[in-house]
Amino acid sequence: MGDQAVTLTALADTGAGILIEVVARQPFELEVELDSAVFYESVPAGRTRYMLTYLDRSDVRRL
Repeated sequence: MGDQAVTLTALADTGAGILIEVVARQPFELEVELDSAVFYESVPAGRTRYMLTYLDRSDVRRL
């Protein structure tokens, strides 16, 4: 990703999925690989939280 700073933080395992926070200066494509699934997201610039459920999808909330 060149000199673009990106922070990816696992905040909690809620029992229904893993809550992560992504902070990015510019939009980019995110791929998160877990033991049982792979998640693909288009990440906007700024701070975004994702609930990576244990299903084949993720719920996105923008802060």
